[in-house]
Amino acid sequence: MEGIFVLWVVIVIVIVVVVVGVGHARAQSTTEAYSQLARSYGGSCDPGGLLSRPKVQFAHAGAWVVVDVYSTGGKNQTYYTQVHFSGQQPAVRCEVYPERMWSRMGKLMGMEDVEIGSPGFDQQYIIKGDNRAALRNLLTPAVQQQIERLRWLLGNGDIYVSFNRRELLVKKRSYIRDSRTLQEFTQLAIALYDQAVLSAEKGIEFVQNAAPPKLSEAVCQICGETIQDDVVFCCRCRTPHHRDCWDYYGACSTYGCGETNYLRPQSRRAQRVQKKMQQ
Repeated sequence: MEGIFVLWVVIVIVIVVVVVGVGHARAQSTTEAYSQLARSYGGSCDPGGLLSRPKVQFAHAGAWVVVDVYSTGGKNQTYYTQVHFSGQQPAVRCEVYPERMWSRMGKLMGMEDVEIGSPGFDQQYIIKGDNRAALRNLLTPAVQQQIERLRWLLGNGDIYVSFNRRELLVKKRSYIRDSRTLQEFTQLAIALYDQAVLSAEKGIEFVQNAAPPKLSEAVCQICGETIQDDVVFCCRCRTPHHRDCWDYYGACSTYGCGETNYLRPQSRRAQRVQKKMQQ
């Protein structure tokens, strides 16, 4: 009998050690993912602790960005990874979320459900706001596309987007812990922010003959690494990017540009641009 008791004690100790070890490894992995995100954007990271969750802060295109994790609390708490923007986005009040999800959220009171004249988007999403014309100007096809990309990240079909005057909140159901997914979610949220700002800044003109930086000194604004090969150039402002980064981001990363087409070095025009950059 005593032997059985000792055996059970050993089993319990082993289970506790394994659980603690797995929890510690998971916490380390999460901390590293958020620390890596902070490094990618030149920001700061609060790794969190027993009673708090990680938070990353950095600046982007005139906005202050915070990436953190929110919990509903309670027995069956639900986690959401969020990206907050405070800065230059359009001063409108708007909520957008899938029709089947979060139907009772309605945080911004006094708003009514509206349709923006985009049949597919109107059918798939609840759109709440207090100015129909402003919503139509804000929710351009490019903005709609970024919301769709955010929605289907992780495959759960959930996304919540809120514009509240000068603040933008992007919320995804999931405690994102791995670095690659966290980077992707943040990049998609930034792309949404950029497109929303661009929708309010129509008519921006770029100097086509502006002298670009030397290619040897060029840094891809998406990944932050020096461009050594596989380069493409924005058709509008000539900013160089890694081709894979452009394909992932879907547009020029230069603030206010929004161009979706690029030139490759194989084209004559791109070769002239590349030659000028190397001079």
